Amino acid sequence: MQVKLFVSDLDGTLLKIGDQYSVGVSEENKQAIREFVKQGNVFAVATARGIDYKEELEKVLGFEIDYVGNNGALIKIQNRQRKHIIPNKLVKKVQEIVRDEKLNVTVTLNADEGFFYVPTNCYPFDDQNSNHNGDFLEKFAERYKEGPNYHVTKIMALANPKEIENIKTVLKQYLKDELEIVLSDVDLIDMTLKGCSKGNGVKELAEMYNIPDYRVGVVGDTENDASMFYNFKNSYCMDHATDEVKSAATTIVTSVKEALEQFMEIEN
Repeated sequence: MQVKLFVSDLDGTLLKIGDQYSVGVSEENKQAIREFVKQGNVFAVATARGIDYKEELEKVLGFEIDYVGNNGALIKIQNRQRKHIIPNKLVKKVQEIVRDEKLNVTVTLNADEGFFYVPTNCYPFDDQNSNHNGDFLEKFAERYKEGPNYHVTKIMALANPKEIENIKTVLKQYLKDELEIVLSDVDLIDMTLKGCSKGNGVKELAEMYNIPDYRVGVVGDTENDASMFYNFKNSYCMDHATDEVKSAATTIVTSVKEALEQFMEIEN
C-alpha cells in the first residue's frame, strides 16, 4: 500500500475555536486520525503555533506526530528538525516600521528563548494594563549587536480587527519582498521569512517522506492555510471560514473526520 500524508491546521480546525487541548479535539476526530495512522499513513499538524505545543498535542492524540510550526518556519519530524530564522536586521526593521508609521499593534517575537513582547501601550494593551515598559530597540541592539541571531522564527503583530487589513497592507508595502505576511486570527498578523508558509512546510514534509503531492491531503480554515490549498489539490476547508479562504480549497467540510474520510476515498 502506498503511504498517504494528511496535514491538519490546529486552531479552528482540529481544535475547537477557543478551546484547550484537553477538550479541543473531538472524539470523532481522534478516532478518524488514529484509524488513518493505523493503516500505515502519516498524520501531521501545520500551525501558527510554536514547537512547544507538539508534545501537549501528542498527549491528547496518544501518539507522536510530525509538526509544521510557526507557519512553516519550524518543521519537526521524529528526531529531525529544520528552522528558518529571521535575521536580526529584519526583526529590527519591523519594529522601526511599527514605530515610524505609528501602527496600533503589539509586536511579539517567537524565538528559541520563548515569546518576547515588545513594550507598547497599543492594542490589546493600554496605559492601565500594559506591563511592557522600556525601549525595545535599544535593548535588542545592545544584547545582540555582537552575538548570534536571536533565533526568531516568527514575528506577530496583534492588531484591532477593525484596523488589521490596513495594518497588513502597510507592512506589506515595506516587507513583501522579505517576509511572508498573513492573517492567522481576527486580530493577529504573522510574519515569517520569505518562502516560509504552511504550504511550503508541508511540501518539505512530503519530500522527507518521499510522498508525491497527489497523495497529500490538507485541511484548514484561515488565510495562513491558503498556501496549503494552493499547493495541494486534495485541499479541504472548514465551513466556518471566510469566502475568500474557502475559494482557495477544493472541498468544504465540517470536520477533520469528514475531510479524512473523503481523502481516503480518493484512489491514487
